[in-house]
Amino acid sequence: MQKTLKSLQKLLLNNSKNSLFTHKQIQNFYEAQQKFQLSEQKLQDFKNKGIAVLPEILDPQQLDEVINYTKQMIKKSDGFQKQKVIFSSGNSERGQAFIQTGDKIHYFFENLQTFTEEQEKTDALDFENKIALNKIAHAQHDLDPFFEQFSYQQVFKNILQKIGYKNPRCVQSMYIFKNPKIGGEVGPHTDNTFLTTTPLSCMGIWIALHDATIENGCLYALEGSHKKATNYFMVRTEDQQEVTFIGEEPKNLDLSKGTPLQVKRGSIVLIDGNAVHYSYHNASKKPRHAFTLHFVEGEDQGYKWSEKNWMQRGKHLPFRNYYEIVDQVQKKGWQNYIQK
Repeated sequence: MQKTLKSLQKLLLNNSKNSLFTHKQIQNFYEAQQKFQLSEQKLQDFKNKGIAVLPEILDPQQLDEVINYTKQMIKKSDGFQKQKVIFSSGNSERGQAFIQTGDKIHYFFENLQTFTEEQEKTDALDFENKIALNKIAHAQHDLDPFFEQFSYQQVFKNILQKIGYKNPRCVQSMYIFKNPKIGGEVGPHTDNTFLTTTPLSCMGIWIALHDATIENGCLYALEGSHKKATNYFMVRTEDQQEVTFIGEEPKNLDLSKGTPLQVKRGSIVLIDGNAVHYSYHNASKKPRHAFTLHFVEGEDQGYKWSEKNWMQRGKHLPFRNYYEIVDQVQKKGWQNYIQK
């Protein structure tokens, strides 16, 4: 299966500068991609290391569609700079403006105060808006038809089933920019800190939209760190106006032992909810866009979404049964990926 995917990817890449791919090319790749199954070796990597890298799974055309759609979405967006939220991996800038984004499509900005004047002038996005976006989040997978189609794919369902999820919910999606020169660092953290169930059940699927290298700020992971359960959580304050952190903050982490996860575009990185991961500033001239999905196990399986979580969706947008939505969204199959 992996060889089939790679050969089809090569075909698509070789034709990417020409006209649209033929229906047969797209059909072959789509069907191979949807049949992808997590190998026993990768499953053991995930269990033993808390991290598994799946090289070049998604096809290049699909990635280009995501990038181009996002560009158009930004250009068409009306007034999204009026209420700026600055992304921070710490506990600053986490007030009402932040906690209200859990059931919305919201734009987050880099904290340019941490960069030099020369870096601030960098046209990081090369979009007409010329703004320093950090990410778009947190519910485009449930609110935007295009991102719904991309997020609810059979390939992700196959991975989750192999890992052992019975009835998961996709609780968060993020388009992460990590733009040239200004893409900020993300400190060491675990996903269970931010998306908490009892018992803990979060995992992330991280998708490389560009090649990720040490130079442009690839992910790093402390392999094996998932064997220690997360005991540090970001929660809403009692007045529901801000967030704070409770529990035992991890200390004395030896980041020198972190493994750089350098991957080609289209690769998928699986991240256990207890695995410590992080990334450094993108000081290069190359972008490092990524798309992430975060999952938790369903309440019918005995997992309760914490009432203290920063993210609390209203009744208008409940978390959905992931497997059921995949089946609904993917009924059109490969035809979804033919440009009109």
